[in-house]
Amino acid sequence: MKKLILIVPFMALVMIFSACSNDSNDNPTVTIITWEDQIEDLKIAIAPYTNLNAAIAAGWDNNAAGYISHLGDYYYNISLANANFELEKPEVLLFDQDGVFVGVIYLVPIIGNNNDPAPEGFIGGEDEWNIVPLENFWSLSVWVGLDNPNGIFAEFHPDLP
Repeated sequence: MKKLILIVPFMALVMIFSACSNDSNDNPTVTIITWEDQIEDLKIAIAPYTNLNAAIAAGWDNNAAGYISHLGDYYYNISLANANFELEKPEVLLFDQDGVFVGVIYLVPIIGNNNDPAPEGFIGGEDEWNIVPLENFWSLSVWVGLDNPNGIFAEFHPDLP
């Protein structure tokens, strides 16, 4: 019986020290986010709106610009307009002449003058922000629906008439 009385406190101490061990924290997992990861997040966020009718019903209903050569049909969601880049909320969805989703455009107003730096967008320096002078916006095209031979962030798509 004395052995049992000595073993119980010993086992309790082992359990306490085991629970306090921070072995799992000695090598914490570091998640490195890349622009490619952000593209995957974007695709998930806009998946419900890649159908033209669904996009229009969800607020991308302003087609004031109409079809633009090498960009497509330009459906703008005015409720998303603000002075920030928001990864999962592109202001414009792009569709080809047949209503097939081809990409998105982010629009960020230029607050100062055209010499101001481009907005912080995707991680790294791969994204190619462009100035839309008549509208005084920074613009970023992202071809997530149709591969672009000039790159995912190219301003225009050569395969769109």
